[in-house]
Amino acid sequence: MYQHPLQRRIVALRSQMLRLMTIRGLSMTATVAIATLIAFGSIDYCIRFQDRGVLAIFTVLLATVSAWTTYKYLYLPRTARLGDCDLALHVESCFPAVKDRLASALEFLKQSEEDATAGSAALRRTVIAQTVAEADRLDFTSVLDPRPTLLATLAVLVVGLVAAGLVALNPTAARLALTRLAVPFGRAVWPQATHLELRQPVASIARGQPFDIEIVDAEGAGLPSICRIHYRLVSAEGKTTEDVEPMQRLGDSAIARRENLTRSFEFRVVGGDDLSMPWKRVEVLDPPAVRNLELARTPPTYANLPSDTCDAAASGPMLAGTRVRFQGEATKPLRKATLRLEGGREIAAQVSEDGLHFSVGDDAATEPHGLLVQQSASYCFQLLDRDGLNGGSECRWQLHVLPDAAPTITLEQPSTNQFVAPRAIVDVKVRARDDLALRQVALIYRASNAAAASENILTLYDGPPQPARAPNLTSDTDDQRAIDFRWDLEGLKLSPGTQWTIYATATDYRPQVGRSDRRILSVISPEELQDRLLMRQALILSELTRLLQVERDAHSQVSTLQIRVNETVGLQQADVDKLQGIEFNQREVARGLTSRGDGVPMQVLSLLSDIENNRLDNPDFHRRMESILAEVERLEQKHLPQAGNELTAAVKSTQVRLQSDANPPKHDEDTQSSLGRAGEHQLAIIAVVESMLAELRRWDDYRRFHRDVAQLLRDQEELARNAAELGRRTLTRDVKELSPQESADVKVLAARQLEAARRLDRIEQEMEQ
Repeated sequence: MYQHPLQRRIVALRSQMLRLMTIRGLSMTATVAIATLIAFGSIDYCIRFQDRGVLAIFTVLLATVSAWTTYKYLYLPRTARLGDCDLALHVESCFPAVKDRLASALEFLKQSEEDATAGSAALRRTVIAQTVAEADRLDFTSVLDPRPTLLATLAVLVVGLVAAGLVALNPTAARLALTRLAVPFGRAVWPQATHLELRQPVASIARGQPFDIEIVDAEGAGLPSICRIHYRLVSAEGKTTEDVEPMQRLGDSAIARRENLTRSFEFRVVGGDDLSMPWKRVEVLDPPAVRNLELARTPPTYANLPSDTCDAAASGPMLAGTRVRFQGEATKPLRKATLRLEGGREIAAQVSEDGLHFSVGDDAATEPHGLLVQQSASYCFQLLDRDGLNGGSECRWQLHVLPDAAPTITLEQPSTNQFVAPRAIVDVKVRARDDLALRQVALIYRASNAAAASENILTLYDGPPQPARAPNLTSDTDDQRAIDFRWDLEGLKLSPGTQWTIYATATDYRPQVGRSDRRILSVISPEELQDRLLMRQALILSELTRLLQVERDAHSQVSTLQIRVNETVGLQQADVDKLQGIEFNQREVARGLTSRGDGVPMQVLSLLSDIENNRLDNPDFHRRMESILAEVERLEQKHLPQAGNELTAAVKSTQVRLQSDANPPKHDEDTQSSLGRAGEHQLAIIAVVESMLAELRRWDDYRRFHRDVAQLLRDQEELARNAAELGRRTLTRDVKELSPQESADVKVLAARQLEAARRLDRIEQEMEQ
């Protein structure tokens, strides 16, 4: 059939367009199919599905995506109707120059020349001719866009290269993935990547103990991120339940733990692609335990304590160094028993043939005489029965050990360093204690400049060869001793100027030695000791002077308050506060004059004791101190308590008066009489203290004169020795014959002699005054 050239060009354009659409459709279909296949194969390769249903779903999805792509990009473009007029209009849209004539010309070509209804034939021929003339200059193929087809082709090439690369990288896996997607219910399976294995199989556990399990990969590969353990439990009613718990990752392994399992159970572990572990049964059995445990205790020999056997739960304290043997009975036959002591020490026990009895301390290779115990500790027995179950460690006992501490000793007297005369008697008082028994108490003394090897020992207490046997070891076994001893130094032939170091020691039966603090005894002449005692008398004088001033001030204040009462002024609350202060000061005076713990009597008694202990012949000094004690005793019996009582009564009566009446009377006879009697007693106290002070001051002057004259005598004796020595060299020579040094020595002696004479004149003047 004849076709006009214009019509042939449109047909050629239609054929070329269909060819491009077909190539694009095939490329898109292949791209989507290959990409989907890669995606599903990769997912299957990574997850390794065991469920064939998932593979079937992937296969259906792959087929569905491929069919939909084929329908959209192949079937629909091929079945679309592309008429001449449609193509002409598309060309006209691309070439505006032809305007609407191309579609009209194609329509005119379809009409017959004789068709009267088609209009003027000449006009139609003219339009066709013009259109053909213009179309000859146009390339109709340029209206086609090849870019979608090129992009689709490029996409299929890229996807194809990716698929080829994956196949080349692992052809076996690629073939297996393709096979599994092609035949989802076939026999093709992935090689297993995970091989779960129990690190230590568990066939049984003790009732009440936790169940611990650990898994690893049998081929050393890493475990999957999630592993789960399945428990199959049977309740007391016979109902079976299954629990699933995730396992905890721990490095290259995974662990699981379950508490409070009291009945037998089954378990299995799954993870990754390993679902093959069978159910494993674990029997829950009663663990071995200690039924009876006895201790045989042998105290150290030196303690002389009896050996005994006791129940471990009721064992009392034992002495450090005790030997202990353990004898126990188990609830089940044992394969092994181990004693575990606090601190990590372990000792294997001997197990009897029947496995029901065990012991520690009877094995000559380890503890031939029992376990030596030196300190308190908790302990338990780790038991392993013949079923392989561990037990016993949950029950602990205590070894209560009392350490044998070293003795303690205190040197109470002398309490400080002392100055003593060569013939003195030193009061020694020691207090010693040991937690078991004292073997010896001694006084150690040596010259301060002597070596320790030259120490002398004076035994104060010597115990028996062995301590007395005690029925048990308690705090009642403490041995405490207070020893008083008067140590006579006369037999030591001490000379003034030396120093002796003394201390006390206490020894127990272990033996251990305790030492007291050291004291130093400085040996001085009786004259120097007299001077020191007189200095201490001056301290007594100073304390009496202070107390006298306090008493005078108190009496002055009492007199002032008494005047206020007498002049009808009346005491107010401020006066009551002042009166309470006076009462406090009066108590201070009473304590200072009468206290034998820190008052004047204590100082006097200490002086008298030192005079007696140092064997000083000074009856006047002794008489003065006795006189002070007598006066103080008289004040204590008569005036001091009465003064305090009267002041207390005055305070109370005034407070009662102020609190009982809003307008108290100005006259208060009770307060007035109490203050009057208190003042009288205070005057008596003042008179007695003044008398004591006068006597002490007189003897203090004597002490001062004695000291000055004694010093002057010593200086004069030294001058006489120097003059005699110089006289032997210069007596027969004239003054002019003396050397300058000898002349100077004579002048120095003369000057010192003049100074001695001046001092003597001053002492005589002071004594006359």
